[in-house]
Amino acid sequence: MTAKKANPKDALGLMKAPIGLYPNVARIAASLVFAQSAPEYGEFNWRNNPVRLSIYLDAIDRHNIALRAGQDIDPKSGHPHEAHINACAAIISESRALGILIDDRFEKDLAAQMLDALTPKAYHATRRKVTPRPARTLDQVRAEAEKVRKALARRRKARRA
Repeated sequence: MTAKKANPKDALGLMKAPIGLYPNVARIAASLVFAQSAPEYGEFNWRNNPVRLSIYLDAIDRHNIALRAGQDIDPKSGHPHEAHINACAAIISESRALGILIDDRFEKDLAAQMLDALTPKAYHATRRKVTPRPARTLDQVRAEAEKVRKALARRRKARRA
């Protein structure tokens, strides 16, 4: 039995970016966001003008907040919030690489340093102080809000009396 010779392109291919590691589902979802916005803004519109970093960071934050709040799909686009986050991150990355990214963040604060300094021990000590609550349904949240509303109404009524 003879040993197979390695393809000479293998060595070169191993030195290149491992594109196959990026999940295709994320790539496809973000491309659908780009396709939906292309008629309104133009394909690759961010390549034509400088890109303000804060605009895309704010968009990422809005989608992240909605996602954390339990909303999976952006109501305006019909696409998952994480697809919008990926699309925004892609625009930031490409704009930075093209040299057209405007870093308009305020002065750098200490938040990144604080996160770096937060050791796993300190993090877990903080986590132990938090009492996790199971997720509530929208009906449960509405019922609790109604109880609070009624309690506030009783207090207002008692103050008037």
